[in-house]
Amino acid sequence: AYAEYLGQQHVFSHGLSPTGQDILRHGYYDIGVGTWIFETLDEGFSGGVGISTMVWGSQLHFFNWLSGTWLGLRHGWYEPGAGWKFETLIESVPISDFTSATSPTALPFATVPLDTVALADPSGGQSVFVSTREAGACWLCTPYSLSHGRYPGANGSWSFSKMPPVNLVGFAEVGGRGASVTTYGSHTEIFGYRFGYNLSCDSIYHAFWDGVSWQTEAREVPCTNRDFEQQYTIPTAATSYPPFNQLHAFYTQFPLAMGHFWYNPG
Repeated sequence: AYAEYLGQQHVFSHGLSPTGQDILRHGYYDIGVGTWIFETLDEGFSGGVGISTMVWGSQLHFFNWLSGTWLGLRHGWYEPGAGWKFETLIESVPISDFTSATSPTALPFATVPLDTVALADPSGGQSVFVSTREAGACWLCTPYSLSHGRYPGANGSWSFSKMPPVNLVGFAEVGGRGASVTTYGSHTEIFGYRFGYNLSCDSIYHAFWDGVSWQTEAREVPCTNRDFEQQYTIPTAATSYPPFNQLHAFYTQFPLAMGHFWYNPG
């Protein structure tokens, strides 16, 4: 994960300690020295997997898996004059493989965080979208769901909830892997893959926050004879393009190709 903060380039990556423990590595380019400087952050807690970053106000933030068990969400931020601070936002118990035929809607929330994507949202808060693997997911559907965490600002606290399903005929659970997020106008926009019952085709899941609730839709895309496990490891990409006032999304098609669609206002 990459961020620009206080005039410097920052990178965060996965690493291994001398004893083989998963760790979070942080590097920044020191303009005064003219070289990169690296360090390990939050050793014993941050596992350096599923990393995302955001700059919020005067602070640099990162999110990643909890070390060792990978069963939680770890958050760290840098405060000028105070240094790095850390906290655990989600912590869960170990789960067995997803072999039961239980409906995903009846499953416990937030088991294993996999991917994260963070954004300083237009309303002034912090948002992090977390891909989680759920216990007991049925074999006909993805075991991955997508949850949203939000911090409203000073004197507030983090709250998490599962993203709402797409209101379509048939199975409409959002797949949690490969999500991307951007800001368009005054909205937080998120894209990801939605998994279908028939195992033959996915669609792109799109949601935006209208200031009151999440509005959702699914956009059908070409995807025949695809390996859905492979697709879930390939992220989508979303961005706004101010010169044309457009919203863009890029995704994986099957057979393997890059797909692209965009929204034109008016």
